[in-house]
Amino acid sequence: HPALTAERFTANPHGAPGERMYRTGDLVRWNHNGQLEYLGRTDDQVKIRGFRIELGEIEAVLSSRDEISQVAVIAREDHPGDKYLVAYLVPADGTDIDVDALRTHVRTALPDYMVPSAFVVLDELPLTTNGKLDRHALPAPDYTTTAAVSREPVTEQEKTLASLFADVLDLERVGVDDNFFELGGHSLLATRLVSQIRSGLGVELSIRALFENPTVAGVAAAMDSSREHDRESIILPIREKGSRAPIFCIHPGAGFSWGYLGFAQYLPAEYPIYGIEARGLRNEEPLPTDVAVMAADYIEQIRSVQKEGPYRLLGWSFGGIVAHEMAVQLQESGEEVSILALMDTYPAPEDDVAEARNSMPDEATLRENLYTEIGLYKQSSEAAEAAIAHSLTDRDIDAILRVLINNTRLMEGFPPRKFDGDILFFTATLSKQEGGPSPDSWLPYVTGSVENHDVPADHAEMNAPSSAAAICHALAQKMREGDSLT
Repeated sequence: HPALTAERFTANPHGAPGERMYRTGDLVRWNHNGQLEYLGRTDDQVKIRGFRIELGEIEAVLSSRDEISQVAVIAREDHPGDKYLVAYLVPADGTDIDVDALRTHVRTALPDYMVPSAFVVLDELPLTTNGKLDRHALPAPDYTTTAAVSREPVTEQEKTLASLFADVLDLERVGVDDNFFELGGHSLLATRLVSQIRSGLGVELSIRALFENPTVAGVAAAMDSSREHDRESIILPIREKGSRAPIFCIHPGAGFSWGYLGFAQYLPAEYPIYGIEARGLRNEEPLPTDVAVMAADYIEQIRSVQKEGPYRLLGWSFGGIVAHEMAVQLQESGEEVSILALMDTYPAPEDDVAEARNSMPDEATLRENLYTEIGLYKQSSEAAEAAIAHSLTDRDIDAILRVLINNTRLMEGFPPRKFDGDILFFTATLSKQEGGPSPDSWLPYVTGSVENHDVPADHAEMNAPSSAAAICHALAQKMREGDSLT
């Protein structure tokens, strides 16, 4: 559509001839202090949990189905701070709409964050007197009709879990086989549910376990199972399926790999993704005393998933230091490392080792910055921060601080060795300081080049949706280049 392209990519009056500016669609105004106030959008784009979504893209996918004659997709916010997508569908004459099959179709065509939480079938779309869609007249989804086909809970444990699911989702009932995320759940509500399960049943359930078992039956089975190996494992399987070699993502300083969960939305489906989490988060086991010891341990862990190379490693912050050392050790053992990617991590200058160790933040400062250190990008919503806080017990926080303090000590002053290859680097430009370290700081520790990609985010927001999208785009390009050579 050339006209729409010309409308969005306008001539740049401040640049060279032929340069363009992008008209975002954000509606703003100047206030008396010379600041821009955001008023909304001039189009149908919405933002849900950090993702910018064009509703027309979802409508186009749904309209391609023969059984649908009309469709409208909107973002609802029936409860303050809880915005979600709803698709309203009018069936073609003489046809029935299989909502489950339709949801599966949409999942194959769009990323998960663009799949509507609810599909509502109507006889007709409500219109205004001018013949336009009356969005305010569209009814709220009735999730009880979905839950009614699911099995009733039988055991006391299932009944309690079903009640907690319903309470968090604000539904009258939830069946044993109903999927938490298909009933409108999302990551923020997931942390709230984990907290409710902990307080209501006295059971320590991880967010990871809920993602892997998103039904009442699944959670009950996870709680009843004595999977000692899973509790001891430091591998977080973010996406296990895929036809290509996986990428292993090393945790930042606080030890969790939660921050990489969103990467599954942006990396192509053929690439499995595994997070590596720190020792000491779940029990009182001894903490590693050296980055090299930690790297050797993690290599043993990733070999349980991928027996031989070429390996692909990604590290963020402290995790970048560990990933670099892992790459060196893998090469020393005769293995190939095809990708070493580092997200805004820098080696400590060799001549400032003592200064680096003495400048380590105290525990009070680390505790104050705990949530960004965990790897959860900043939330503007107080409800989001509260939900994250409630999903962590005092024991969790003490364990995280113990790991964080130890990792900070290990990182400061650790002298990297030389990796035989290139580094794919991602700079958080909003955290970059004049005179501070740059991607070229890694040149003494590689035989090849450092390919830098600027990411317009600060250090703690490298896993925010827009940042993750840019990082995964560059990663996917590198991985596909490597696959084409094999």
